[in-house]
Amino acid sequence: MNPHFERMLNRWLDGELEGPEAEAVQRVLADDPEARRLCYELLMVDRLLDERSESRPENITMMDTLAGGIVSGRGKRDFGMRHLAIAAVVAFSLFAGFMILRDRSATSVHTGPVITGSTDSRITIAQRQDAAQWNEGELLRLERGSADIRFSASANATVEGPAAIELVRSASGVRLLEGMASFSIGSSQGAFEVQVPGGVLREIDSRFTADVQVDGITIVQAESGFLEIRRRGGHEPIYLKSGEAVKLEPDGKAQPVRLANHPFRSGLPQQVVLFRDDFNTSAETKLSDHIPRVGQPWQILSETNPTLVKNQRLDTSSGARKLVAKLSNHECDSPRTVYIFSFDLLPPEWIHDKLKRQGGVEYISLVDASGTQVVSISARASNGHRWQLVDEKTKAASALTPVCSLWTHSLTMCYGLDGLVTLHDGSTAQAPIIAELRVSSPPPASGILLGNWDGGDLAFSKIEAAVLPGPPVNPH
Repeated sequence: MNPHFERMLNRWLDGELEGPEAEAVQRVLADDPEARRLCYELLMVDRLLDERSESRPENITMMDTLAGGIVSGRGKRDFGMRHLAIAAVVAFSLFAGFMILRDRSATSVHTGPVITGSTDSRITIAQRQDAAQWNEGELLRLERGSADIRFSASANATVEGPAAIELVRSASGVRLLEGMASFSIGSSQGAFEVQVPGGVLREIDSRFTADVQVDGITIVQAESGFLEIRRRGGHEPIYLKSGEAVKLEPDGKAQPVRLANHPFRSGLPQQVVLFRDDFNTSAETKLSDHIPRVGQPWQILSETNPTLVKNQRLDTSSGARKLVAKLSNHECDSPRTVYIFSFDLLPPEWIHDKLKRQGGVEYISLVDASGTQVVSISARASNGHRWQLVDEKTKAASALTPVCSLWTHSLTMCYGLDGLVTLHDGSTAQAPIIAELRVSSPPPASGILLGNWDGGDLAFSKIEAAVLPGPPVNPH
């Protein structure tokens, strides 16, 4: 910065400049960001020295008044140097705040498709664990769950995982490499195109579903409107109207098929809460008398002594027990159905005996309608009370996780009727996966069995279970 301007600025701040000289300094401050930075630094130094010498907080009302006076054009000579400095600081702070908000607003502008995942979804874009931005040429992988994708005001899709889809043109074209997607295309300037192994699907003002299978065969069904299929291999285009379906080979050959059900899906599945308990009672209560917020009453299978709910927690300390949280009655007949269980855990009250009692076991099991254990989150003292998944039928187990059952932590388990079970270190299914297991022929869940013995203990501050119903199966 020009030394002459610095001297002028110091004189202006000291109230020694008037008339044209003062106006010249103000014009430089208005036009030059570096000059404003220097002025701000000088004011902050003066303010700091003044605060240290007077050792008292500033009067906020006075600051607002002074700042308002500056804005309305009142003369500076009416105020002392300290008041001028404070007013300037306020003005500069307001300006800086505006610039920060403006910059944040500019950086938060979203371009490209808008993606919304279901509660159980796991989405990566170009291997990024972030679905906020999808650029042309990037591959979106939906490992699990569903995703609603809005390409434009007139084009959107609902994708079922597992699926892989590449963005070809931001608002009007994708390449479906794997999985099922339902597209809804309204009237627009041009056609929306979906590339599949056997050709290109082009449509305007229509609804249709494309299911790309692992062998490259694509099942295409028109839900409404009129769909054009431009086939590979030089084959003539074919056209589908509402209710018609074809099996499209990777080489472009096609043949009509009859589908028993319409697989078209619009929007994300609606989550249904089946159980919720935060143990929020005003007084100490026996669990047998405690009613959860959602779900059926607790069932006590066994207990060494009465299980109590107190201090907003359920604690199994002081004895072995088996307790069942009964889910609300529900129906689910689709292998795409996914249950989501979340548990907020605390250190149990009896923590003093955990080192010496190496036979201790804690577990959280899903049970079917007959009460049979299906899959468990289990921890043993001999393994440092670290969680792992266990298939109760085959006794297959995942590797031990780094998460200890005695910590304050949250766990989420996704249990799919397709056989995939994942355990997440956090309160949602988007949290990192710490264990994974495959279960054969998994039945619908009916309850959650909490168990402990030989010094193993668990404490919960919240338990919740929900289901995401899957669409009906569509045989090809």
